[in-house]
Amino acid sequence: MNNSILICTDLDRTLIPNGDKPVNDGALDIFTELCQANEIQLCYVTGRNFELTKDAIVNYHLPKANFLICDVGASVFYQDNNQYVIDLNWQNEIKSDWNDTDINLIHELLYDINDLNLQEQESQSIYKLSYYSKFNPVNIVSNIQIRLKSINVNTNIISSYDDIKNLYLIDILPKSVSKLHAVNYLMDKNGDSYDNTIFCGDSGNDIDIFVSGIPSVIVKNAHQNILNQISEFENNGKAFNLYKAKGNFHHLNGNYVSGILEGLSYYHLSLGSKISDIIKSLEN
Repeated sequence: MNNSILICTDLDRTLIPNGDKPVNDGALDIFTELCQANEIQLCYVTGRNFELTKDAIVNYHLPKANFLICDVGASVFYQDNNQYVIDLNWQNEIKSDWNDTDINLIHELLYDINDLNLQEQESQSIYKLSYYSKFNPVNIVSNIQIRLKSINVNTNIISSYDDIKNLYLIDILPKSVSKLHAVNYLMDKNGDSYDNTIFCGDSGNDIDIFVSGIPSVIVKNAHQNILNQISEFENNGKAFNLYKAKGNFHHLNGNYVSGILEGLSYYHLSLGSKISDIIKSLEN
């Protein structure tokens, strides 16, 4: 049993305030100081690739994480001698879903689908093929599934909405790849449990964790479409361990990292006390 607390958080528009909602100045400083506590293990869970994740840590002055889950769960990294090292065991676990099929062949099968537009090169990886769509991609996803089944490629297709670009995002991944599966893998590897793990997010590719039973926080700035989906899950009893940030913790508004801090204090009184002490010390 691991006695640490594993904080897993999405980056864009969760920890990183790169949305259109107001941000509390100093909230990231509070989070950064909290993460210096010995009992905290930090993991970033993101759709960004490894290089863009490292860029975000530098450019947004984020605390350095113990673990990185990148490419919507397609790659896992851990720290070794202050360097990030890819987890090859995770790579071996997921690669069989695609039967060594070249990712370019997958794209060739899909390139003529209407309203399916390839994302920038930095959004692609060996086990993630990413597209944009202007309209709700339900029919597109069905078309993709039919085409890829013909070449015996087992996929997990995740769609989400980018309210800054006003576009839908479609990620094509090996069947066993998701943020949830990667977080569970990390928990099993490190001896973590639901009692000492918290996930924080805001978007469509976080929903599988929101409804998994892992204690989760959805920040207040989440898009209304996601909040509507969550309400449906709650009504059906499927989102039973999810806290929605309200913006009623100290002076914090619940957006971005402020929502993370609020959620951490909700699930762990000890963290709430630490956060309160940090806030008081910064105010003095």
